[in-house]
Amino acid sequence: MNDSQLNCTMPQSECTFCDQFRDHKNNGVGGSVFGQTFNRILWDDGSFVVVSALGALVEGWLLIVPREHFLSIANLPSNLRCRFLHLKNTVALILKETYSVDPIFFEHGSFSNELPGGACIVHAHLHAVPTSINLMPDLMNQLKPRPIKSIEALWETPPNKAYVYFEHPEKIPTIAEVNVYLPCQYLRRLIANRLGVPEQWNWRSNFQKTRIMNANSKLKNKFKAATDHRNL
Repeated sequence: MNDSQLNCTMPQSECTFCDQFRDHKNNGVGGSVFGQTFNRILWDDGSFVVVSALGALVEGWLLIVPREHFLSIANLPSNLRCRFLHLKNTVALILKETYSVDPIFFEHGSFSNELPGGACIVHAHLHAVPTSINLMPDLMNQLKPRPIKSIEALWETPPNKAYVYFEHPEKIPTIAEVNVYLPCQYLRRLIANRLGVPEQWNWRSNFQKTRIMNANSKLKNKFKAATDHRNL
């Protein structure tokens, strides 16, 4: 797979992430929930945004989202990968400093609009969640993932199916390739179950505005400080 093949063919006008984050505007769902004066974006370098996730089941749940429209992190072109890895590491450090726990990372990696891999938005986005919850037993039981050395393996051997990527700070990262239907927001459902709030799995009906606003007030200056110290 070469870089010219990586862009999704779905028009940007049909993608809610493109609608929310292009042109540095607070459009789409975020703007309708919080109003145009509140900006969920914590960092924007022109290539990626870091944004508080709607429906945060724990405070500090973030998304790392490329501004350009790609299907999944596995589809990031080579010129964006180092930048992504550095940003991912900075996000982990800031969340650990703020919430005293190393975050888990996961992605529903879409392969096409028809095989979204559990994603309800077919635009690459990596979840970073400051929680010690380990979903590995659930994944091993349901999806039978295989270990990989790091998220970089997604680029060394790109999946040819939709996939679920999961990374726990104390475990070896795993990937499960799937060619069957997964429930929308599959990993959110697992986390909601583990937290004892299974009815709150759907971010579309449980926005968690207070958690998002609290997280932004705590994290905004830390991302700015990281930028000022040239860590971003």
